[in-house]
Amino acid sequence: MEIYVQSCGLAPEHDYRWWKISQDLQSKEIPPILKNKINTKVYLTDLYESHDPSIVLAKDGSQLLLLVTALKAIKRSKDYGRGIRNSVAFIGEYPEYEPVLRIIAANALEEWESFRHKIDEAVEFDQNLGFKVDFDSIKNYVEDVKNKVKDGVFEKPDLTRKIANNNVLKKNELAQELRKFCLPKDWKGPLVIVTGNASENVLTQNFVWRSVSERVLQDKSENWKEIKDVNKKIIVILFLGIAGIALLIILNWPPSTKLQPIQPPETKPLESKQSQLHQETLETQIPTEANSSSNSSSTDTTEPNATGDIPPNNQTEITANTARISKN
Repeated sequence: MEIYVQSCGLAPEHDYRWWKISQDLQSKEIPPILKNKINTKVYLTDLYESHDPSIVLAKDGSQLLLLVTALKAIKRSKDYGRGIRNSVAFIGEYPEYEPVLRIIAANALEEWESFRHKIDEAVEFDQNLGFKVDFDSIKNYVEDVKNKVKDGVFEKPDLTRKIANNNVLKKNELAQELRKFCLPKDWKGPLVIVTGNASENVLTQNFVWRSVSERVLQDKSENWKEIKDVNKKIIVILFLGIAGIALLIILNWPPSTKLQPIQPPETKPLESKQSQLHQETLETQIPTEANSSSNSSSTDTTEPNATGDIPPNNQTEITANTARISKN
């Protein structure tokens, strides 16, 4: 587990800063989760007020963060002549440290003064660094909590998002929930935000599992407000609407629009080429014979030819047509 402490020293150049602490080293470093957008959506620092007592639980990938801010450093404030605040951040691997950080958060909610005192006792002024931290003091507290929860059995959480006004009753109820239930496993937003000056709208829009803020308006019942997922509602309504329209179309489909079987077109048998040629021959003969009858009825001194009443020209056409029929 990584431990970070934020505070300040006496000199102006030792203003508020984060130190990453370990057994033998204290280095200047901001907790990584605070520098980046959690799940690439929102900066945690936009969801709480660091000058107000705040508690934040958030998971980013495999890392789980517990942040506790604005813990009064009473002894050093007296020495300095103005108020000094301590903040502490714990980052552990999920799910190994999930119960440990969850129970530490519950301790801070229910026993704020006791938790504040533990951190205050571990931090003191340092002439070179501004302040230094007793790593063993904080580590021992974490190990003590770890030993108490290692055999604990915890229930699955209620995934409904809830928000409430920041008061002692709601903080105690949240602490009891954290002691009894696990944190949501695959939650896509911050898990817990307890602060003073975060708007209800901001906390709701950023998908916080449990939110407590002084700016949340509470009704007379003082119950937790359940936050309904508007996107899911819209999807359900659209789905039901589309399904209803499809059903109406199926039930009221006009009969005239139903597809009819395609009838093949009627076909007439083709006449043989010989029949066609015979018909052409007959059509050629009809006007010729008519002309011949007309000529014979009038006075004509021309002698008949060897073929009788068929003129030579017509005789030639008949012979040609007959030869063409035979050939075909």
